[in-house]
Amino acid sequence: MKRSAIVVLMFCSVLLTHAQSRKIDSMNNLINKATTDTARINLLVKKIKYVRNENIDSSIRLTKEILSEAQRAGYYKGIVDSRSNLVTSYCFKGDYKSAKENLQFLETFIKPSKDSIDYADMYGNYGMMYGMQSKYDTSIQFYEKAIGIYERHNSKTSLPSSYSNIAIGFQQLSNFPQALLYQQKGLKLAEENNDETTQAYTLVNMGITYTLMRDSARAEQAYRKSILLAEKNELKDVELYAYTNLSSLYINKSKWKDGYEFAMKAALLAEKMGDLGIQAASLSKAAISLANTGKFFEATDLAKKGILIADSSKQPLNIYKGYSAMGSVLNLQKKYAEAITFYEKGFTALNQTDAYDIDIGHTYRELSECYEENGNYDKALTAYKKYAVIEDSVRSKDNIQKATELNMNYDFEKRQAVASAIQDKINAEARLRQLLLLGGLFLALLVAIGGGELIATSKKPIVFLNLKNQKYKVR
Repeated sequence: MKRSAIVVLMFCSVLLTHAQSRKIDSMNNLINKATTDTARINLLVKKIKYVRNENIDSSIRLTKEILSEAQRAGYYKGIVDSRSNLVTSYCFKGDYKSAKENLQFLETFIKPSKDSIDYADMYGNYGMMYGMQSKYDTSIQFYEKAIGIYERHNSKTSLPSSYSNIAIGFQQLSNFPQALLYQQKGLKLAEENNDETTQAYTLVNMGITYTLMRDSARAEQAYRKSILLAEKNELKDVELYAYTNLSSLYINKSKWKDGYEFAMKAALLAEKMGDLGIQAASLSKAAISLANTGKFFEATDLAKKGILIADSSKQPLNIYKGYSAMGSVLNLQKKYAEAITFYEKGFTALNQTDAYDIDIGHTYRELSECYEENGNYDKALTAYKKYAVIEDSVRSKDNIQKATELNMNYDFEKRQAVASAIQDKINAEARLRQLLLLGGLFLALLVAIGGGELIATSKKPIVFLNLKNQKYKVR
């Protein structure tokens, strides 16, 4: 019983930890000391990302207050930033209607032109909104618009996250070569910028691409590295997504104990962060892990809880995962008729999405088996054909080969860059040694010449002080 990975978008924010509480206190002190309306508004906008992870509703209330203040002050940047933050918060709430209303306002409000960075940010927010609804084709179109503007402006700070985010769309459409291409571009830029935060996010998403390609070694390596960067930079959301995706990785390898432990670790952290979608998906994975070890009662309880939370998240892909997980739990108990009901509800949630990956194909295969066991052979054949089409498409030699070649080229370039850096260091050290040697020889020559002159011109004993003074005179 396989389950797909969970993507982490660059617009995700950070869990409110004790360290971040101190950051909020520090922000509040700065806000209280602000001497102008614009300075105060800018600081309040920075505060939003911390509040959002404590409570999304609180962040929405705060953002609306900032928006009112910015409107009273006629502060353009404050209005744009506030509306953009509302888009993010509403998306996390699953309130896409309100998110879109704010985006439509920005579309008419942003100035001076449609080629500005603000417009690119707005396109990126559109891409995020459609991506969270699993409408990946539309999401990609908006990210392409954003990236076009960023590239024309050579916005190296915005491009890495945009590359990483557009890659998610290609990844979830199982276009692995294109996903890896953008992820590699994003990671390279983030490394050049010494931006460890963006590196952490991108590595999680690269791990997911490798997982979907069934390259578990590279996937685990990417997840582990992202966790190290997350711990260093206090990125609790990156830890969360790494844990839940490590769970997927172990489930795909039938390591049920590890799959369960990482799923529950992710579910508990997601609950603290208020991330309903990941909490639901992680509970679903934990349920599948338990069911595969014969713990059906506990698995059923977790699956039910996962469905309730997934429904409230309003995220189609996670709703599908919740219902299909219950289908898997029932399927393993040979309760085929009941399982069919849950599988079908899961696929209904995907009706308005562009989701298309190997794990969805595997769910069709499970559904086909249930239809067959239940004596519905026509539906069994139809479901199996859907599985076969996805399997052939995703696992096509061309798709995997291109992605593998792309990754090999990237790894080669990375190794070459490291080797070049090491060689440059060796060459620099060799040049330094040569200079020191030449300097020593030159100094010895000067000392010898100086000593000869002293012997020729003076009958007094030669002492160290005279040699030292002679040396300085020469210089």
